[in-house]
Amino acid sequence: MSRRPPKSATLFVNPRSGRARRAFFDTVDALRESGIDVDSVRFDIEPAAIRDALHQTAREDRVIIACGGDGTIGSVVDGIIGENVLFGVIPAGTSNNFARSLGIPLNARRAACTIARGYEVQVDVGEAGGHYFAHAAIMGLNVEFARSAQRLRGIVGRFSYPLAAVQAYRQRRRHSVSFLESGRRIGPVDVFQVAVLNSAHFGGPLGLKAPRAAVQNHELRVLLLHDLRLRTVLLGLPRIFFQRHLGLPGAQSFGVKEGRIETPKPEPLTLDGEIKAQTPVDVRVIPGALRIVVPEPREKAEPTFLRRLVVLDRSLYDLVTNRMRDRRLDRVMVFASGIGTKSAVWMAISAGLLWAGGRHRRSALRTVAGVLLAQGTSNLVLKPLIKRRRPFADTQRLLIPPPGEHSWPSAHAASSVAAMIILGSAYPAWALPLILLGATISYSRVYVGVHFPLDVAAGAVVGLAAGGAALSIGRKRRPIFGRA
Repeated sequence: MSRRPPKSATLFVNPRSGRARRAFFDTVDALRESGIDVDSVRFDIEPAAIRDALHQTAREDRVIIACGGDGTIGSVVDGIIGENVLFGVIPAGTSNNFARSLGIPLNARRAACTIARGYEVQVDVGEAGGHYFAHAAIMGLNVEFARSAQRLRGIVGRFSYPLAAVQAYRQRRRHSVSFLESGRRIGPVDVFQVAVLNSAHFGGPLGLKAPRAAVQNHELRVLLLHDLRLRTVLLGLPRIFFQRHLGLPGAQSFGVKEGRIETPKPEPLTLDGEIKAQTPVDVRVIPGALRIVVPEPREKAEPTFLRRLVVLDRSLYDLVTNRMRDRRLDRVMVFASGIGTKSAVWMAISAGLLWAGGRHRRSALRTVAGVLLAQGTSNLVLKPLIKRRRPFADTQRLLIPPPGEHSWPSAHAASSVAAMIILGSAYPAWALPLILLGATISYSRVYVGVHFPLDVAAGAVVGLAAGGAALSIGRKRRPIFGRA
């Protein structure tokens, strides 16, 4: 429902999240520009500290804001349920599943504008072991992931999540679980994971949805994962991508309003990514317990394959520019992007081959022809025709000065692939270094923030065609009928 914008805000920030610290200043600026004064900032997100902060800053026109990922949101929700306060979210985590489920923008400034101008709705929360959760309570594989990520965070920084995921998968084990609900018992069954979901989105940037899960349907969705063999996961990937839900062959799901999870021995549970409970544990849904600000509702079209592809493209861009950057790599990627501008490195190699003369001259001329064809097709034909906007039109994540307006396809990738093909066919011994150089230049364009991944993929296709065309220059062709 519509409402009057709040006049003041208490902002809870996760101090351990680098992205939350970066989003903090954008959030404060955007809120103040919208007429909301951030007069209280808290870095302690324990439930007791949150309740204490609420009592100290109690005002009717105040909004409570969580700036962080699902764990931060869950911690703040755990502290405010029952206080009848208005809640807002600035997504600044790795997955941001709860924010995705409500359509909250992942950009800090736009999320802040949503808090100022959006709609107030009441959504469900879950309860497990006396704690509240916004997204999910999970036992099994996710607990191992949380433990590994916490151990690795101080060692490898932003790479802790992918490494923890690999480690958790390798150390996966089955758990004997029973679920009791309304007098019926399911199990005991052997599962790798039990997920009790309150909101639909799962898997962060992958954009997956749990079947029939929603934050306003007054029930929790239980997902039992029986089979996690690599073969099963790989066979399920096409269905996951095209249908965008967790429809793995080895999964079972059902809806409950309340129930109980039992195991032979106590097993820990994560609530919104943080270990807070253990089995045996009672879980239940609390309908409409959270007042939260969401974007103005819009009629959604049925997602097409192209729409899903664009969503995946933007999600991968967010993943690279938000989670995969590292200060040690920044200079390397900026340098790689620079030497690929106007095909400088490929033209320099061609000039060296021309100077060497002899048989190298033909390879140099073919490389120049292929690169110019790739550049011309990308910059003079396809970009003006497609007119796809650069990603930084909506987000400020650039490591280099902004280039031209249009994005699709990447001319850097097109010229690099064309040069790789031509030079690699002429000098097979140098094929691997050439591939690494071209791949680094192509990837750098996403890393520095000026291209979507699909721009680079499209550029690679253009480069393949241009390189193939250039290789055919000067080659003798067999006549189709007899001798020429």
